[in-house]
Amino acid sequence: MNKFTAGSVALCLAMLSATPALADNGSGFGSHSNFSYTLISIDVGKATPDQDIVFYGERYEEFGAASLSGAYQLDNNLAVSVGASAIANSGSRTEITNSSVAVKLLVPIPVGSRLDIVPNFGFGKFKSEFCIDNNCMSQDDSAALYGIGLRAWVLPNAFELNGGVSDSTLENSETTVAIGAALWANENHRFALDYEGSSSLSVVTIGYSYNW
Repeated sequence: MNKFTAGSVALCLAMLSATPALADNGSGFGSHSNFSYTLISIDVGKATPDQDIVFYGERYEEFGAASLSGAYQLDNNLAVSVGASAIANSGSRTEITNSSVAVKLLVPIPVGSRLDIVPNFGFGKFKSEFCIDNNCMSQDDSAALYGIGLRAWVLPNAFELNGGVSDSTLENSETTVAIGAALWANENHRFALDYEGSSSLSVVTIGYSYNW
């Protein structure tokens, strides 16, 4: 149970650290980032623990995953993001839900005209809830968040690759690694496929964002 909770929190952190965006041409620190970080994004998918979870006799092999986030670029090398994420599933008598909300500052640093390095840090609140026959137990936590991401144009304004590493100060927090790819219909519409995983949980999502 504790292992699952730590893994699901790590997953929420990974989902919240994803910030898709729009293109521009940057040439170094202090110049404009290669991606715009002003957007609204939604992602849905499936989370899988490395071991099945058995809760009051009901076995959980996977969970639905979803996130909703927004971000606003304050300056060339500074943006703020706000997001909410959850994973959940239910059986005939039981239900398990883990959710989180977070606020983060992003510091996109352009390297050449195709790559952004994106250190980020912030604060998150987390809730784990376990229910049986509609009687629920819950646990609330909060922690500082930190990580670093990479975003690169393979084909400018058409195809993007990205990745990152994130963690938190939460007790028993697990480092999460993320990789992904995205197709752009034009400079506003982004369609993504992402994988995020820690030592106890992995997730695959598809997502859409509208970018300014």
